[in-house]
Amino acid sequence: MIDGLTPQQSKFVETFILVKKDIFRKKSTTKKRESVVKEFRRFNVNYDAVKGRLDKITDAKIKNGLMVELNRAEEIIESDKKKPDFDGGMAQLIKVNQMVATAKLQQEVTEAYEDVSAKIAEIEKTRQAAKGKDKDSGLDNQEDIDLVWGYVQETYEKGMMHDDTSALDSAAKAIDRLSGLISSAKEVKPFELRSETLEQQMAEAKEGLQKDVQEARRDLTDVSNALIGLKDRLVREFTAPDIPARIEAQLTALDKQLDTAADAKLAALKGLADAAVLAMAKLQSDSDIAIANRNTWDRDHGRFKKPYELASGHAQITEAQFVKPKYDALKLAYEAAVAKTETDDYAGAVLALTPLFAQVTQFIDFADSYARYLDIEAKRETMLNGMPAYTGSVVQVTDAIAAAKALLVSARA
Repeated sequence: MIDGLTPQQSKFVETFILVKKDIFRKKSTTKKRESVVKEFRRFNVNYDAVKGRLDKITDAKIKNGLMVELNRAEEIIESDKKKPDFDGGMAQLIKVNQMVATAKLQQEVTEAYEDVSAKIAEIEKTRQAAKGKDKDSGLDNQEDIDLVWGYVQETYEKGMMHDDTSALDSAAKAIDRLSGLISSAKEVKPFELRSETLEQQMAEAKEGLQKDVQEARRDLTDVSNALIGLKDRLVREFTAPDIPARIEAQLTALDKQLDTAADAKLAALKGLADAAVLAMAKLQSDSDIAIANRNTWDRDHGRFKKPYELASGHAQITEAQFVKPKYDALKLAYEAAVAKTETDDYAGAVLALTPLFAQVTQFIDFADSYARYLDIEAKRETMLNGMPAYTGSVVQVTDAIAAAKALLVSARA
């Protein structure tokens, strides 16, 4: 069995990726086999990583379905005996990895959802029991609990029905917030309050029932929930330390706005809610643009790296007179484009990278042409130097030999 390969993979290689015995094809077929073995080893590392995540899924039905999809990856690779489809196999692994991540997220969110559902059911049971009795009338933050619970149900159902990880992430964040609201809630006992305190709470309650105050609370809750989802999306797109500074500043500012609204008097809520809604809309728009610019850069940069790496590893790259100056100019322009990403200017980076596609192609063509020229030059020199000395007296022959040698000297100048 080949080291690092499964018995099935080893059999595939030894059966279909044959090393030819004739001298003209032995080298190329040996190289092909080595390449296939290397690709199988790389595939196995990724396969094991995905399977390790898959093993943590507890639902047997879902787990078995994912295993079928996972095993298809190797079937795809071996579907073409002459040219194993490793790109297709890796694409299947990536697909399954995403499916596993979604299933794991659904599993975790479902557990949290069931836990908070039980708490909500207990609260509702207490409320129903208190109806018509001179005792507990509910929780002091019941309205906030009801709003967040409605959002949790909506996003959870959407996430489960459509395998929408963004909705599931939002549901998970909202569940955390809901759990916090429930933990910090206090029972309201109006008949145990002093009359002046009761009058004050009744006045505040009446004010809190005004349409504009209720709308403001709903708006602030919607902004808070949307902000949770956006933060998570930004972390996935950029990773936390790499979120653009201007977006990070907007996130911090909006967090402060929500904190201010949480402690504000009811009369100030509408203005604070309106401001938060506007800030959220701008933050969402700016984030969408930043993510789109980043994705465009990632796509274009990924396409550019392959020819650039080919250029960087060219055999003639150190030739100082003709080749290296062209490469140095290309490298300088590329590094300038990459530097723009360090200041989050992905749009500028894309703009700077675009003309380099033609430049890198031209450089590779030039370096290849130069290599071909050197090969031809060496062959011509060998041919001229290998000619037997001419001892005859025909002028045309001696002139032709001299002209050929002069032409070689001229070509090197």
